[in-house]
Amino acid sequence: MLVLAIAWLAFELAIFRDASFSKPLSYVAIMFAIGAVYLAYLLVSCGGARGLKMPELIAIDAILDADRGAELAPTPAE
Repeated sequence: MLVLAIAWLAFELAIFRDASFSKPLSYVAIMFAIGAVYLAYLLVSCGGARGLKMPELIAIDAILDADRGAELAPTPAE
């Protein structure tokens, strides 16, 4: 997905090369630089590409149902 987004951005920047687009081009360049710095930070701080992997959510429904069941369970009478 990232490669496709970069390719699309390069295509769009190639189309709009007129001087009237200098402010939007600088905005895009700044946002791209911020995103690149953030991605580099994530890669360094999380131990590379494997640190960006989504956590396993196989049992998330069971966990949420168990939590919901605890909230809906009748409380014992005193």
